[in-house]
Amino acid sequence: MLCAALSGAACADAEEMPDGSAGTESGGASSGGGEIPVDEMPPECRLPEEQDPKRGIEIRLENASDTPVYMFMDCLGRYEITSCADGYTKPLEVHEGCRVDCAFEPVDVCGSCQRCIGSVSEITPGRPRLLFWGGIHYHASERPSGCPCYKPLTFPGGRYRFRVPVYMSEHDAFAGLSPRWVSADFTLPLIGGWLSVPVAP
Repeated sequence: MLCAALSGAACADAEEMPDGSAGTESGGASSGGGEIPVDEMPPECRLPEEQDPKRGIEIRLENASDTPVYMFMDCLGRYEITSCADGYTKPLEVHEGCRVDCAFEPVDVCGSCQRCIGSVSEITPGRPRLLFWGGIHYHASERPSGCPCYKPLTFPGGRYRFRVPVYMSEHDAFAGLSPRWVSADFTLPLIGGWLSVPVAP
């Protein structure tokens, strides 16, 4: 599996904290980009009052049962975020991939990929898995040199859905066998601090 990085940049998985809690996996930071007009969000998907969505959300995968579940994570995330605007049908591009920002100078620089080693997290009652999505959609495009690039677009406030596959064993998680998808709907911006996603079997 490959992950995106500029030449010489490091690519690392989230680290576990000294207290045993899970580290935070980031969906990537943006160097800037266009705003999607609010009027492209259907009325039924908007919030009552438009607010600044740029802060993103923290996602907490929580297991209240005595049975551990497992999650595979690499540089490409392995989770999905969809928008109410299209009926939650098309996953957003929530990671840069093997690309650079289309606005990055010089224009003939392409993204380079480094080896990304995936890892499996065990999710138990005392050990939730933390993720972060910055509210950015990395729209695929191309530079004048022909290299793939992305245009970071900040999504407007509205209704979204988070989905992630979890597994009953560490082996199944590494192999991608018998995934069980869990999901939770949320609004952007998220009011109340974080999105709690129950993953108990």
